[in-house]
Amino acid sequence: LSSFSIDVCEVTNADWKLCVGSGVCTPPHHVYSSTRGDYYNNAIYDEYPVIYVDWNQAAEYCDWIGKRLPTEAEWEKAARGGCELFGNEDSCDDMEDRRTYPWGEEIPDCERANFTPIAEICLDDTDITGSKPNGASPYGILELAGNIFELVFDWYGEEEYFETGGPPWIDPQGPITGVSKVIKGGSWNDESFVIQVTIRGSTAVTWYDNFIGLRC
Repeated sequence: LSSFSIDVCEVTNADWKLCVGSGVCTPPHHVYSSTRGDYYNNAIYDEYPVIYVDWNQAAEYCDWIGKRLPTEAEWEKAARGGCELFGNEDSCDDMEDRRTYPWGEEIPDCERANFTPIAEICLDDTDITGSKPNGASPYGILELAGNIFELVFDWYGEEEYFETGGPPWIDPQGPITGVSKVIKGGSWNDESFVIQVTIRGSTAVTWYDNFIGLRC
């Protein structure tokens, strides 16, 4: 992958309101969340992730701040780390970090991620962004597991981003076109296997929900 930067935290309600106020973005499709009747408009939740936005809205927001949605490969790189972290870029094939979760192999718990364990519920709704430092990726990126599914740039394909790639896999992306977009990371509503860094879902371009948001 070429060098890139990615937001440490997910886009918040406060972030989104600035874009709406500029006249560029439109408000989320709903103002409530799973358990909160007034979520988007209530300043108490300003630092919580924005939800109920579709892919087109997400792409528009990122463009407004001079950024873009990450590709699936970039998103997974941010979550998994890589050989350069070990100071030896010449042996990437042997040293590539293949961690299951952003923090490593330790079993997920509510201190690391906002998700739904089998025996309990962490929150049953979104959590404030930046509130799970124990779940950081090797690069210090937060909330890449749980809280909200994150929209990425790629169209969804059965073979992931390798579908249009090939050796040497330079900046791979998904299919040229499609009917749905990739979402990554799992959400507050998902069990531990869904918040693994390699798991992927899909959503229609016009779909929105209370467990889907974004980072740029």
